[in-house]
Amino acid sequence: VYQQASVERPAARLADPDNRLLWRMPRQRLEVEAMRDAMLAVGGELDHRMGGRPFELLSDPITPRRTVYAFVNRDVVSPFMSTFDAANPNACTAKRPDTTVPQQALFALNSNFIQDRAAAMAKLAAAKSDSDDKTDAEMVMALYRRAFAREPSQDELEAALAFVESKEVKMDKAHRWQQFAHALLAANEFVFLD
Repeated sequence: VYQQASVERPAARLADPDNRLLWRMPRQRLEVEAMRDAMLAVGGELDHRMGGRPFELLSDPITPRRTVYAFVNRDVVSPFMSTFDAANPNACTAKRPDTTVPQQALFALNSNFIQDRAAAMAKLAAAKSDSDDKTDAEMVMALYRRAFAREPSQDELEAALAFVESKEVKMDKAHRWQQFAHALLAANEFVFLD
């Protein structure tokens, strides 16, 4: 079952509406460590070196090491980690709770961490080009490939182009690309496994 997609199959849904026979993999949100690492990776910032001393998770500027190397303070759990159901370091936790709460969406929309990762992702997508000038459509496709490892659908492409080419939104082009990248990083498709 772990190798199956979570897509719906009408015939299977009719035969087994509760998925008792495991005809599909249930959708799962990335654990906080994998989510942070993925956000660093799509912006080309993730430090892949193994080993070394622990780092402070909320340091400013951020430390782009893999989250598994973050220092865990047993007395004060990081709000970033607790918002996304990190295990309690003072107790044995066989399975993490799996919650969906408004604070997670608010973090995705307002976090400096995610906004900075979006800026890095947009900058990297603009830089990785065979030509000097990438069209807006090529830029949208590059960002979709970085975030979701797929091409955008025609509707997604049109909606993205309408946003970045809009004259009503008063911001420069670089900021529009950052905002678009931010929307991709905050999307369910980025943080949930299908």
